[in-house]
Amino acid sequence: MLKHKQLMLMVPGLVKQEGKMDFYQALSPQGVYQTINVARKIKEDPCDNPEFIFSATALYIRQTAEILHHVFPLAEQVFRDNLYTANKENLLHFLSHLDDIFECLLILSEAVPIQKLVAQLTGQKHKLLPSACLCICWPLNQSWKTIGQSNGQLTQLWMP
Repeated sequence: MLKHKQLMLMVPGLVKQEGKMDFYQALSPQGVYQTINVARKIKEDPCDNPEFIFSATALYIRQTAEILHHVFPLAEQVFRDNLYTANKENLLHFLSHLDDIFECLLILSEAVPIQKLVAQLTGQKHKLLPSACLCICWPLNQSWKTIGQSNGQLTQLWMP
């Protein structure tokens, strides 16, 4: 049983053609390598493993999610089209509609919305590189519906 409600936010790995974000763009070999390394760091950390991996359906984001699922095979993968173009408000809306039975989640989204969400949820600013992941914790009794109204504690930052 978890002691905290945990939200992991991860930026997808590098794509093959840098600077060109496209729905059908694939991960580069470096993106695959960095994602595997970060996933292993997460697994070796004493934090809990994600129960669910929420991901957009864009190819490079899905490939990142599949690498994570390989490292965390017990995590259920959930693909959502609306996470591809999500901004900070969309991500908060998504979180606020989750059931409170979920205790440890991982959401894959683009760097800018994640950076803005982290700033709102923790009061801290971080520049996140491709494949970077961080973990924010709240008391277990905190509801996902009110998660944006209280500061969580940034407990871990894994960089590639």
